[in-house]
Amino acid sequence: MSRGDLTDAEWRILDPLLPDRGERGPAIVEKRRTVNGILWVLRTGAPWRDLPSRYGNWNSVFVRFTRWSKLGVWDAVFETVASLGPPGEAAQSHRAMRKPAQAIPPYCHTLRKNSQVIPLDAMHRSRKTLD
Repeated sequence: MSRGDLTDAEWRILDPLLPDRGERGPAIVEKRRTVNGILWVLRTGAPWRDLPSRYGNWNSVFVRFTRWSKLGVWDAVFETVASLGPPGEAAQSHRAMRKPAQAIPPYCHTLRKNSQVIPLDAMHRSRKTLD
């Protein structure tokens, strides 16, 4: 396991949220390695072709990322993980500090353009505006 790879605890949360098999073909082999490869590219900003071989074939990892993106898998993963709140004891103190009337302003969730409401991609929201 390399620095930045998913821990066992993190994998136990993510694994059930990810598909076990593709639309066609056999079950996904070494799903954790593939996810670690995807996260490596997203974290580093490197081109897919520069993915280290320990994560598998770069094209296979890229294709899996693209298919899961089109299926909305990453959106569902983000929403589920975000709903869990901060890890550990920080979660308890964070929830205790928040006042019930302290709602997230509507502008954090949508963008209005010519009176048309456009949902923002959750991955691009600033963490600061959600607190």
